[in-house]
Amino acid sequence: MFMYTPSHVGITGNERADELAKSAALDAALPETNYGLSTDWKSIIKSAVINTWQSQWDLNSSHLHRITPSVNQDLHLPPDRRSQVILSRLRLGHTPLTHSYLLNQEDRPLCIFCQQSDLTITHILRDCPALINSRKACQVNCGNYSMLFEDWFKLKSFLRSIKLINNL
Repeated sequence: MFMYTPSHVGITGNERADELAKSAALDAALPETNYGLSTDWKSIIKSAVINTWQSQWDLNSSHLHRITPSVNQDLHLPPDRRSQVILSRLRLGHTPLTHSYLLNQEDRPLCIFCQQSDLTITHILRDCPALINSRKACQVNCGNYSMLFEDWFKLKSFLRSIKLINNL
């Protein structure tokens, strides 16, 4: 049996530990220092950090790198939580539809549309020959893999048209 306890409230030993930790943190507080960095230096430092991060990211050849090649890219998320979850799952390539076989200890399923390839998000969104007309009708841009995720409304329309939106 599991019981969730949201905080230390009402547990005497824990409340005392919290008090001691807070007082120790206050005693050890360092004085504020202002090194007087101008906004010019801040932008130079930020640029150097992003460039270093990008260099490290470019060494990565993972699925995520194909989706987001730039580390300094703003994500445009849909407004509702359910759509954000679906979009995140699609971007990661892991959905209940495509990965439940792992939990069920089964073989990877074939595409439910063409029965020719493994059922993967990349195959559904970009490669499945049986879905060419549906992708065109919904104007889904599948030329560049990262572009697939930029227009959520077109992608959502496509997923609805092929009746997969509720399986993701």
